[in-house]
Amino acid sequence: MTTKSGGQGAGKIDIPQFQYLMLPLLKVMGGGHEMTTIQMRDAVADKLFMTAEALSLHMPIGPQNEFNNPIKLVQHLSIGSQNAFNNRMGWAITFLYKACLLKRPRRAIYIISEIGKQVLLEEPVEIDAEFLRSYGDFNKFYDSLMRRLRTPHS
Repeated sequence: MTTKSGGQGAGKIDIPQFQYLMLPLLKVMGGGHEMTTIQMRDAVADKLFMTAEALSLHMPIGPQNEFNNPIKLVQHLSIGSQNAFNNRMGWAITFLYKACLLKRPRRAIYIISEIGKQVLLEEPVEIDAEFLRSYGDFNKFYDSLMRRLRTPHS
């Protein structure tokens, strides 16, 4: 069985990769209410029927994915003992915010933007980095991120 996070194996608990969290997150925000990052996390977890066991998983220590894939690289920027779902939700929030689909009126508080509302009206099947390339300053953010990821660290 292959899962959205790319893993294989029967009975394995998988957390969706962050790009698969972006559309459910934008839909959750579609009500137009301000939400904290914790409220966003919980709403997306409920929407995706995440189990308590899956939500308690932590990221593996060290790079575990192919680093020729920028999405997998981003997924492992904050490796170590961080909660996997929180990490991936953080990246989903960051990507939507950098594409101006979400606004941040205060620290750790987000609301959907007018651009985000327009995107929802278009009923996209999925939202990923390629989709976001036509919004806001996303390209500047994404290109900078990819350069940093590909630069060898000493």
